[in-house]
Amino acid sequence: MSDPERPVAAEIEAACRRYYTDYPAALWRYLTEGAAIDYDALGCWTFPMLLIIGMGEHALITISDQGIYDSQVRGAYDQYYAEGWAGRLNLDHVRVTVVSAEVGLVEVRGTRFRADGSDLNHWDACYLMRRTQAGWRQCAVIDTEAPRPPASEWVRWLRSAGVL
Repeated sequence: MSDPERPVAAEIEAACRRYYTDYPAALWRYLTEGAAIDYDALGCWTFPMLLIIGMGEHALITISDQGIYDSQVRGAYDQYYAEGWAGRLNLDHVRVTVVSAEVGLVEVRGTRFRADGSDLNHWDACYLMRRTQAGWRQCAVIDTEAPRPPASEWVRWLRSAGVL
């Protein structure tokens, strides 16, 4: 990473880490209190958003508005809660690839925990982040288990598709 990219990467990583503090807390309030998730207050996304789940012929690729995204994620967390998720997670790995001063790709690996501290599950995901007037926001979520194409391949594909 070049010296001019370091401050941009730090901004993107800070936005991602804020997301992983604020969003799970909102999901926990939803699960335990039935509280609605205030996406505008969280300020982590732009909608519509590209959502890619899985790889190859089994991939689910959607353009999600806030309602679709909310329904999909709440459904997944309803299941995690039923399996014992206690509201705690950890980011085990965060890697930022700066595409430009306006776009970055964040690769994360993390763990969700049960109340007794044991691992419930692990996840791998990529987030395409873009700079907005309100700060860095996710505009695409690539929720695929490793091995998945490296960040450079996602960037190449996005450029070839005219997205970047």
